[in-house]
Amino acid sequence: MLSTTAVNCFELYYGAYRSKQKDTNLTATRAALRRLVVLDLTEESSKEAGQILASLDEKGSTIGFRDALIAAIARIHKMTLATGDSEHFSRVAGLQILKAP
Repeated sequence: MLSTTAVNCFELYYGAYRSKQKDTNLTATRAALRRLVVLDLTEESSKEAGQILASLDEKGSTIGFRDALIAAIARIHKMTLATGDSEHFSRVAGLQILKAP
């Protein structure tokens, strides 16, 4: 099952709205998201993200809050996270990562 997170949806829409080809990119974003299962940001994943971010802050190895939310959603659902930033996400304990090209 191919999926994404509600946070990634936000990032896609944000990028589309900021682009010079807004209408084209909004259409492409909607089409792409129709093919995916969107995993919601829930209270449980928010709690998990808070734990992830606090733990990394204590180690002085923090990541952005959006990335913490994405990692938490993936970890809660026991899903592998495909990312081009495997070094960044590898800081999150217990997160399964697939390095994307």
